[in-house]
Amino acid sequence: MGAVTYGAARSSANAKGRSRAAARRKNLFVRFLDAVAESRMQQVHREITRHAYLLPPAERARWLS
Repeated sequence: MGAVTYGAARSSANAKGRSRAAARRKNLFVRFLDAVAESRMQQVHREITRHAYLLPPAERARWLS
């Protein structure tokens, strides 16, 4: 008796390649949350820069560098 695979070796190799690529890429929801967090951090830095004149000189130098 012979074993007939009908290309199973090829398809499993492709599936492994796709699963590795998918494992490296972040989930859409995680990427969205990362983008929201980055956006909020940028907004915080803009607000600190906008109100920096209210900070003492030592703190101002630390925040604006």
